[in-house]
Amino acid sequence: CQHLLNELGEWEDTKFIFRLSHGDLIKGVLLHLGISAKDHVAQVIEYMKAYSSSNHKSQMTGRLQNLGVTDQSIQYLLSLLDADTGLNQLTNLLRPVTKRRADSAELVKSALQHLKKVESTAGRLGLKFELQFSVKSFYPPCLYSGLTFQVIRVLTKKASRNMDIIGAGGRYNELVRTFTDYLDFGSTTTTSTRRSIKQSEESAESGGNMSSEDTLCATGFSLSVDRLVSTLVKLDTFNPSIVQVVVAGDESEKCHVCQELWTAGIRAVSSESQRMDELRELAKDLGAEIVILATVENARISFGDKDGRFMGEKKMNVSEAVQLITRELRLVGLTQGGGGV
Repeated sequence: CQHLLNELGEWEDTKFIFRLSHGDLIKGVLLHLGISAKDHVAQVIEYMKAYSSSNHKSQMTGRLQNLGVTDQSIQYLLSLLDADTGLNQLTNLLRPVTKRRADSAELVKSALQHLKKVESTAGRLGLKFELQFSVKSFYPPCLYSGLTFQVIRVLTKKASRNMDIIGAGGRYNELVRTFTDYLDFGSTTTTSTRRSIKQSEESAESGGNMSSEDTLCATGFSLSVDRLVSTLVKLDTFNPSIVQVVVAGDESEKCHVCQELWTAGIRAVSSESQRMDELRELAKDLGAEIVILATVENARISFGDKDGRFMGEKKMNVSEAVQLITRELRLVGLTQGGGGV
């Protein structure tokens, strides 16, 4: 995910944060607060989706009171929901839960240990984005099991600081598990085997041991492509270089130029327009560096600057124009693979 975001371009006034959580954190905390019924846990998770600090604090408080949660427990839960912090700080905030001898404490301790391993492994694998940890889990336990994460984009331009979520994912063993009674995930997986796996998982949930080899595991994430694109196109340095050269003019000459450029590995597109102003606008839209309008007599060439402006043009014969374009693009290292558009 980090590699993908870095490859998309240079993000001015933008930083990315991975917010990590674990399904057992919120389950343990709610169990500690006396919220154990599955329907109540699901309701609280739904409430958390709309919660954002002071904006929904009173609404969240009223809903929790309707579930019979005490005011002291509500205040503690809200303080946890407001905390997006480092793992050590989150561990300290959860000490009222982990210091007790109870099932809730074991759930939270196990989740924190898992997150600690993830943090350590991410560092060894070269993760550079900031990591934050939270008890917030916006995804129902019936789908996700264990680790969940969100990719947060923080815009720090000028004095403002805006945040939005551009990606999310996690480990969704539970989602896969719901299909084990209906689908065969492998030629060697029989009904009796699936039943055995399900019994083993149920045994693990009640404190028993389960071999990792018997578990059907799955992880994944999704990115909001439309949000990323909308941000990229606003950057001053963004250049959507779909093609390098826009070619127009007499049909035979145009085809000849395109063929020569494609053979040289230059990305070119042909246009039916015969007007230089229209061709320049098309070049801006496509991120092209050069416009050539070829006729039998000569070729008119216009070069764009780094800001995408086409200020003037040159005239020469077509063969010289192709040689000039090929030389110029190779000099600036823009040639990428063969083939045309």
